[in-house]
Amino acid sequence: MRKSFRYLSALVLLVVAIGAHAQAPTNDNWAGRTPITLGTAVDEPNMYLATVETTDPEPPCLPVLGGVTTSAKYTLWYSYTTGSSTEYITLTTGSNTPVAAIVSVYTGNPTDGFRIVNGGCAADTNAVTSFAGLRLAPNTSYSIEVASYNPGGLSSRDVLHFVVTAAQQYIVTNTTDTNRGTCAKSDCSLREAIGASNASPGAVLIPAGTYTLTIPGAEEYLNATGSLDALHGMGIYGAGMQQTIIDANQQDRTFALDPAATSFSSTHMSFAIGDLTITNGYSTAGSVHVQGGGGLMLESNADYLGMERVAVTSNHATKTGGGLTIFSPATLRDCVVSNNKSDYFGGGGLYAAPNTGRYFEISGSTISGNSETDQAGGAGGGIYAFGILYVSNSTISGNHANGNGGGIAIEGSGGSLHMASSTVVFNTAQVNPNKTDAGAGVYMAGANPNAIINSIVAFNTVGNPTDPPDCALSGGTMTSSYNRVGSSGGSCTFSGTDVTGSDPGISHTLANNSGPTPTHALLVGSPAIDAGDPAGCNDNFGVLLTTDQRGFHRPDGARCDVGAFEFQDHIFQNGFEP
Repeated sequence: MRKSFRYLSALVLLVVAIGAHAQAPTNDNWAGRTPITLGTAVDEPNMYLATVETTDPEPPCLPVLGGVTTSAKYTLWYSYTTGSSTEYITLTTGSNTPVAAIVSVYTGNPTDGFRIVNGGCAADTNAVTSFAGLRLAPNTSYSIEVASYNPGGLSSRDVLHFVVTAAQQYIVTNTTDTNRGTCAKSDCSLREAIGASNASPGAVLIPAGTYTLTIPGAEEYLNATGSLDALHGMGIYGAGMQQTIIDANQQDRTFALDPAATSFSSTHMSFAIGDLTITNGYSTAGSVHVQGGGGLMLESNADYLGMERVAVTSNHATKTGGGLTIFSPATLRDCVVSNNKSDYFGGGGLYAAPNTGRYFEISGSTISGNSETDQAGGAGGGIYAFGILYVSNSTISGNHANGNGGGIAIEGSGGSLHMASSTVVFNTAQVNPNKTDAGAGVYMAGANPNAIINSIVAFNTVGNPTDPPDCALSGGTMTSSYNRVGSSGGSCTFSGTDVTGSDPGISHTLANNSGPTPTHALLVGSPAIDAGDPAGCNDNFGVLLTTDQRGFHRPDGARCDVGAFEFQDHIFQNGFEP
């Protein structure tokens, strides 16, 4: 009996000793991140001891489980530095016991703020997280955050395995739409390259040129006919917004991402699309997928999409989302969504419905000339969001709705708008006599708090003169500061630092004023110049905006300007100081 007691005591002491020596990994925080190179596998047995720092960014692709919004736990940090050439990488995690892992890739730091790499966020599927074909710029240092969102927690048995490898590249070599089942090195069409990446995910690289889809057969969704169907997460990159044109030829929508999924899939995929134009897509109300998306559809709310320097133009949907219908969390950066049309319910340019508790982010982008033509009173000529929408350094101009919100419409119990340093002008809402047409600029009918800061909302018009033209609040609450609003504000509750009922002094022409996307310039003497928050103009995450929508330095004067355009008073046209 005594011997058994001594053995038991020794075992307890051994367990205590092991526990005493176990400590959080050195890469528990950003400052201690572990350098990693291609092909070097990392095994971390003490992830269960890692903590979340207050400066750790929350990954945008965190999933929702059983209707409950998850949060990142046990965060670890790694660093990866590229060489002299653009790199395409695959990031993979796995473990000897299930760890619900999520990987996100950033530039920046805790002091200046983090910026997610285009499409650089992946959640796990069956305890394996993988993103294939992530594009990284040359000679750049990146920070990789690996976290768990396991609501049950981790233990010492959960060993994280993490590795970065070179991604397979599929290079398109001809503009003809063929589907021969192979992507030969010397002869590979765009459809064949996507098909090869479906089989073994990687990066699809598309040179300059026009790629017209000619194989008929809408709603097939196996990449054989009609739309280009990405059945697995991947990166799809062109040579430039104006250089690589993908023309759907009015046969079907251009892209269907993860089309085999249901709207509430448990499989997580991540997509990145960059430097190309999506045009002439057409989506009708079919028997399989009826959610629209004339240019692109992503119906699964378990996925994540990043789009950077992409033009979505002249697409048409008989349902929602003339240009884009996206049910997942997503980031649109430096994009143009223009001249698209939706015939039903909402979203002439974009229909966004991210997961409950997740968000859809638009930055540095222009949403213009889109229309929602539902005769019953469709909402959101430019953007219809059924969820949380973040907009910063962006221009919403010249859109039309036959119902509320010519520029932006926010609806749904979880809907809210958070807009910073943006310009919302010349949008219209005119309508069915049985409907209102409030808020031709911005219409907010979600149940959550809204915020508009350092923005211009003006010159928007409604058909019903008794409705507020620029901004209407029909649900939730609103905070605001340092805005320039053309009308008196209507039902929106603007604060003492806002100026309402005056001309903000902007050009009426949407033009190429440098930068990747068109803007409305501030005129000489505009009251919006040097009228932003004296503490600095921040984005929706509290990060200081050091450039305007065009990429010009902000502020140019003592204070930042209101809106998406920073007036350059201190430089000549050639960009040099006097």
